[in-house]
Amino acid sequence: LGQSLVQRQRLMEDVWDPTTGEQFSSIQCEPMENFLAVLSPDGDLVVTCSRRGKFLVFKMMTGETVYESEPTTRFYYSLDYSPDGKYIAVGSNEGIVYLYDTETYQLIGSGHTMSIRGLTFSNDSKLLFTGSEDKNVKVWEIGSFPDVVDSFYGHLSFVTDIAVSPNPEVFASASSDHTVKIWELSERRCIQTLADHISHVWSANFNYDGTRLLSVSDDESMNFYLAKPC
Repeated sequence: LGQSLVQRQRLMEDVWDPTTGEQFSSIQCEPMENFLAVLSPDGDLVVTCSRRGKFLVFKMMTGETVYESEPTTRFYYSLDYSPDGKYIAVGSNEGIVYLYDTETYQLIGSGHTMSIRGLTFSNDSKLLFTGSEDKNVKVWEIGSFPDVVDSFYGHLSFVTDIAVSPNPEVFASASSDHTVKIWELSERRCIQTLADHISHVWSANFNYDGTRLLSVSDDESMNFYLAKPC
């Protein structure tokens, strides 16, 4: 919706209106700081993951707990809500993708061989893209999860983030090998490697129409690129 912003603080989740700067909700959280937070597509729910390995869902306006998992020893690195609102995906240090059905919060798990640093859903919510410390990107079909549709190889170090373009054929992966790679899904190939950073790249994101790509790095720079068409 673009109408709410979640700020993570120790013991609290603060929700703000980014257009006015007004805080309109503050939610009491875990006694260990929350590492990840995301809003549901309709803006009604806040999903958080804590360092205690707990997965929690709150009503944004009231702070009422909708779902709370049992604490575990795992650590969550990545979190996303599907655009259709039906699924929540969480990536863990175990290399496992946890996929929750938002009607029942039934859990399905599958994964990589190492920690999952980044994940995101396709814009139509049919695919899930995951990137791992095993240097690979995997694509999962939600309807047949946990079956893997495809795997993409080419990074020389951890995959830290995944960005899906509005063009359903294109996605990008950021890596601690200092690069961002742009991939063509149907052809199963890398169509461009962006190697302008000199340190770990932690984040990549397309703009609304897929014509621009932003990358953020430990080298204290943000790079903007014209996205190359397929």
